[in-house]
Amino acid sequence: MSFRSNNPKKQQQARFQQNFGYSTDEILIYGCRGSLVVDQNLLAGAILLSNNHVSFLSLNPQLPAHKTSLQLKDLVDVRKSVFRLSPSITLETKSKEYIFGEVKNRDELMEKLEELWKEFVPRSRRVQRSSPTSPRCSGHFLDEEQRLNLIQLFALPHNETFHDHFSCLMGYAKGRLYVTTHFVCFEGAVLIEKKKKKKKK
Repeated sequence: MSFRSNNPKKQQQARFQQNFGYSTDEILIYGCRGSLVVDQNLLAGAILLSNNHVSFLSLNPQLPAHKTSLQLKDLVDVRKSVFRLSPSITLETKSKEYIFGEVKNRDELMEKLEELWKEFVPRSRRVQRSSPTSPRCSGHFLDEEQRLNLIQLFALPHNETFHDHFSCLMGYAKGRLYVTTHFVCFEGAVLIEKKKKKKKK
């Protein structure tokens, strides 16, 4: 089953509806490769977006089929995230958090997902983020000048995209970790512990 097309064919629609037991009113809108995080492990498969659901179907023939179906109306938060340094998305309901890692075409998927989700969930029911620079940020935390400065600082390709960033400690250095499409970059300073002078008796 191919997920490259934005307009899935009738055969794909029928197979999608059959796999998840959906009615013929459930229309597959978009699909891409990705992995569902299960017990801190990545289960490879396909993320499928339809008019009422976000669905996941595992694609490893050597393992039992794993299916997950989330209703858009039950989601309270939809955000970009990072899992094991791979571009990810996190979907949150009132009772559980679902992480999809190794998401191919994450920006395109998020754009379509957010557009549909907003029709179901009023702003009053969504999780409010206190800071745009928190680890849960959507990735739009840099203006163009900041992005170009970081690209120059880390000697990255000019078109590299920044997905997320975190405050962190790395060894004896404290700073910020930036996650891009192809790189993980760290900018920080070495911590020097000042020794207390012993008082002379």
